[in-house]
Amino acid sequence: MPDSPGKERTLGWLLLGAAMAVAVALLFWLQRDLAYADDGFNWLALSGLGSDEVLLQPYGGHLIFTPLLLFKAVLEIAGTDYAAFGAVQVALLLTLSGLLYVYGRRRVGPLLALAPALLVLFLGASWNVMLQPTLGIQFLCALTPGLAGLVVLERDDRKGDIAACLLFVLACWGFEMGFGFVVGAAVTILWRDDRWRRIWIVAIPFVIYGIWKLWATKFEGSAGLEPANLLWAPAYFVDSFGVISVSLFGLSGWVGHGQLTALKLTGFDANHFTEGIVILILGGLAVFFAVRRLRRRGPLPASFWAAVAVLATIWLEQALALSLDRTPGETRYIFPGTVAFLLVVLELARGVRVTRLALVVGAALLAAALVGNASRFQEGRDLLARYSGPANAAIAAIVLGGDSYPPGFNSALEAPEAFPPGLPAYVGAGSIQAIAVKYGNPGFSVAELEAQPEEVRRAADIVAAHGLGVHTAPAGSAGASCRPAAGAGDSVTLPSGGAILASPRPSPLLARRFADEFVIEVGEVAPGQPTALAIPSDSTARPWVVQAPDSGGLTACPL
Repeated sequence: MPDSPGKERTLGWLLLGAAMAVAVALLFWLQRDLAYADDGFNWLALSGLGSDEVLLQPYGGHLIFTPLLLFKAVLEIAGTDYAAFGAVQVALLLTLSGLLYVYGRRRVGPLLALAPALLVLFLGASWNVMLQPTLGIQFLCALTPGLAGLVVLERDDRKGDIAACLLFVLACWGFEMGFGFVVGAAVTILWRDDRWRRIWIVAIPFVIYGIWKLWATKFEGSAGLEPANLLWAPAYFVDSFGVISVSLFGLSGWVGHGQLTALKLTGFDANHFTEGIVILILGGLAVFFAVRRLRRRGPLPASFWAAVAVLATIWLEQALALSLDRTPGETRYIFPGTVAFLLVVLELARGVRVTRLALVVGAALLAAALVGNASRFQEGRDLLARYSGPANAAIAAIVLGGDSYPPGFNSALEAPEAFPPGLPAYVGAGSIQAIAVKYGNPGFSVAELEAQPEEVRRAADIVAAHGLGVHTAPAGSAGASCRPAAGAGDSVTLPSGGAILASPRPSPLLARRFADEFVIEVGEVAPGQPTALAIPSDSTARPWVVQAPDSGGLTACPL
C-alpha cells in the first residue's frame, strides 16, 4: 500500500505522538529510584575510566562501541544520574517506534501501522530492556540504526544508499544483532537487477566489522557462542516464535522459557516435549497460511524475504548463545525478536483492506496487548525495586569506605546475604569508588540511606562489615580507660577506630551502624580474653554500635 496522504496520515502522527508522550511519562515513572545492575557497572567503568581504545575492545566477545561512547558522553555531561541514561534510552526507543511506524505505514496505511509502533513503546514483556537504561541503550544502538537503514534504503536513490550503508555500520558497531538488518538489506539488494552496483551498501559494514574482528583477536574473551548449538537452532526458532507471539499480549509465561530448547538445557521432560510439539504445530500452521495468503497476491516480494532474514539472523545469533541464562524466553531477548517479528507481520499484512471492522478488531487486540503488558511492567518494576534499594545501599557503603576496602571487593561474592535471593548486586569496590570520585556517587548519599527502610540500611551495614573487615581478634589486656557499656542490652557505641572489649560471660558480638537491629555477627567475646574489634575509618562520622547480649556487662576501651 502506498503512503496515504491527507487526514489519516496526520491523525496517525498525532496519535503516535500522544502515545509517545504517555510512554515517556510511564518509563520515567517506572525507572524512578532504580539502581544500575548487572553489566551496567562494568560499562560505566569501561566508558568512564578507560582509554578511548577500551571503547573498541571486545566486551564478552562483542563489539559495543556505540553504547560505550554514549555512556561516556552521558557521564561527562550528567555524571552518574540514572535518569540521564534513561533519557538517552527513551529517545532511542521513540526513534525506533517512529521508524517502525514509517515502515508499517508504507505497507498497511497510517492507522493500522500504529499497532506495531505502539507495541514496542509498551512492551512490558521485555521489561529489563525497557526499565534498565544501560541494557536498553545497548540493544537499541543496534535495532534503531538497523531499522533506519532499511527505511532509507527504500528511497532507492544514491543519498538513501549512502545513508543506509552508514546506518548499517552504526548498527553493527552497536551490537552484533545489527547484522540482522544488514542481512535483510542484502536480500533486498540481491533481488534486484542492479544488485552488483549496490552490493557495496552491505559489503562495507561486513568488511569494517571483519577488520575490527581481526584487530580484536589480540584481546581475550569470546561472545559465548557455541557452534554445537547450531543443531538446536530449529528448536530455538520454534520456541522463539511461541514466546514472541504471546509476549505481544504480555503472556510469555504461557510458553515458559522455551519448551524444545529446554530438552537440551535441562534434559528430557515429557511436558516440555509435548508443549514444544504443540507450539511447533501451531507455528507451522500459522506460517503455512500466512505464506499461502501472500502467494495468492502473486510472487512473494523481496521485502517479505528481507524481513524474514532479519528475524532469522537475530534468532540464529541468539541460538548460538543458548544456555540456561540465554533461553528464548529471556525478557531481554524478547525485545529484538519482537521488533523483527513485527516486520514480518507487516509484510504479511501488506495491502490489507482497511475497513471499519479491521480497525475495530485491530484496536481491540492492541488494547488487550497493552493491558497484558502493563502487568509485566509492574512485575519488572517490583523485581528491580527489590534489588535497587540494597544495591544503592551497597554502593553507598563502598563509596564511604574509600581506600579501606580491598580493590577487588565484590559485594555479590563477599556479602550475598545483603541482597534478596537471586538478585545479587555486582558492585566492585575499585571501579565504583573511582566512578564516584570522577562523576559522582551512583548510589545513596548518607541522608538518602538514613531515610531508607530497615532492610536497606541493614544491607549497607552488611556490605560495610565485610568490606571493612569488621571482625574480632584476640587482644592484650584491657587498659585503665575501659568503661562499662552504656545503654540496655549490653550494647556500646564504639569510639573511632574500634575498641578492645571485655566480658564476664561468653557472648556473640553483634554490630550495626545505619540499621536499627543487631543482625550482623562479627565474632564473640569470652571472659578473661580481651577482644579487639578494629574499625577502619571511612568518610562518615556515624559510629558503629556493638552488642553482646549474653555478656552480663560489656566493657570497652578505645584502640
